[in-house]
Amino acid sequence: MTKFMSLFKQKERVEMGLQILLYTAFYTICFSILEKGAHIHYHTIEIWPDSHIPFLPIFIIPYFMWFGYIFAAVFWLLFYTKSTRECQICISSLVIGMTIFLLISAVYPNKLALRPHIFGTDIFSKMVAFLYETDTPTNVFPSIHVFNTAVVCASVLKSAKKRRAKVLNLLLSAAIVLSTVLLKQHSILDVAAGLLMAAGLRRGMEKVFGKEEEKEEGAFQTEGSFGILEMKQK
Repeated sequence: MTKFMSLFKQKERVEMGLQILLYTAFYTICFSILEKGAHIHYHTIEIWPDSHIPFLPIFIIPYFMWFGYIFAAVFWLLFYTKSTRECQICISSLVIGMTIFLLISAVYPNKLALRPHIFGTDIFSKMVAFLYETDTPTNVFPSIHVFNTAVVCASVLKSAKKRRAKVLNLLLSAAIVLSTVLLKQHSILDVAAGLLMAAGLRRGMEKVFGKEEEKEEGAFQTEGSFGILEMKQK
């Protein structure tokens, strides 16, 4: 029975992996369509402290590391951790939150007007210039960089066993969040909204999958008890 449940969980994890890949493709298509809405009137998202935050090109490193971090962390959660419940919480939160972001962008198109003129010739400034050329300062609220990082970071903290892994996870996540404002890619409002959405969705998903987990554990315990009784009867 243990072997069967192990195979069942593996199949379930693979299915979740395929679902997140399909959703990523769907999200990318929808986001690309929204980004092409040049004729749309955009609402500027910023508050007065944003202009006082320094511009630090070196933070392009953690900003770009976000792509690898999200992929590697989700892959690790799916195939190298024991808790299926934590995988469900993480992936469901990501899908729902990113869908909410698409809806906000469609209903309330928004933009940022904080980007500076880049005069530096160092490698970090050149990387930021490349980012500015390829990524428009539109549809920034809430920050998907921040939202995805917060959701994944929480799941890694719940699942990781080693203290070093947890510390590195926190440090990288904090650097990614800071990079969004230090590169003038997002306003403080975008960051706050991303963090709040991540916290709210995680709390909601914990309640949803928490009940199912209790039932699942109860079923396993009952089945195990029956097995012991059968052995005693023999």
